[in-house]
Amino acid sequence: MNTHTEFSEDANKENVIQPKKKWKTPHTFVILVAIILIAAAATYFVPAGEFNRYEDKATGKTLVEAGSYHTIASKPINPLKIPVAIYTGIVDSAPILTFMLIIGGAFQIITSTGALTALCKKLSKTFSKKKYFVIPVFLTIFSIFGFTMHVI
Repeated sequence: MNTHTEFSEDANKENVIQPKKKWKTPHTFVILVAIILIAAAATYFVPAGEFNRYEDKATGKTLVEAGSYHTIASKPINPLKIPVAIYTGIVDSAPILTFMLIIGGAFQIITSTGALTALCKKLSKTFSKKKYFVIPVFLTIFSIFGFTMHVI
């Protein structure tokens, strides 16, 4: 009788419909590693090419010559050199990364004080009857935030 009970419990467990697991977004590092691996693999089948460049004497900037694109010899990346490429990319873009961290911190401070939320609520109340002005006003305000923080 005891074995019959165990058998019927196991049979009931098999017949129970399990709830479907909800899809979760992968961790940020998983996404970054996937993008890096796809980019590294692309060096094997995407043809390499470049534009001719010249220095503009008036501004001193290096510009691209229109219509000068030509293919060059492909140099696929060795999979063992991917970590070196990541490190080199981080070192070369350190000023940009530092700037992004500072801006992120400043934005977090503004957000945590509630100043930005209060501003958005005030603007939405002010322009609640004028719905066509809401987007241009918000664009103008956030543009002012952008150029006052030296964001290009």
